[in-house]
Amino acid sequence: MKCIRFAACVALATIAAACSGASARDRQQRGEAGATQSQVRQTPPEQLQDGGTFTWPIDSFPVNFNYHELDGTDVGTAQIDLAMLPASFTIDAEGNPIWNRDLLASAPVLQIEPRQVVTYHINPKAAWYDGTPITW
Repeated sequence: MKCIRFAACVALATIAAACSGASARDRQQRGEAGATQSQVRQTPPEQLQDGGTFTWPIDSFPVNFNYHELDGTDVGTAQIDLAMLPASFTIDAEGNPIWNRDLLASAPVLQIEPRQVVTYHINPKAAWYDGTPITW
């Protein structure tokens, strides 16, 4: 009996979903983006102007902005940190790490013996938004 009720509920939900809303073709004709289309307008960097205000909505205010602290690892904090703080590496479209030439003067040097040491040389031109040099 429970299986019949469950099947009936599923059938009703499927019928209701099929009858409601516009088809993908209708949405496309009206110029609405679908699930497979990007809703972000991409602008070439050379067309962007300096200045202005950027408002970034977040679902809650982070406890702290230190991603290396246990209570600083929520998704919103990670997204803000990744967007605002310099990173030694970026990832290309194929998933390969690429060292950041804006931050580093050369590729990191790996020494394995007698113990593992990775040496980074900071690009002397690397600076924060206000012109303060990025240092160690």
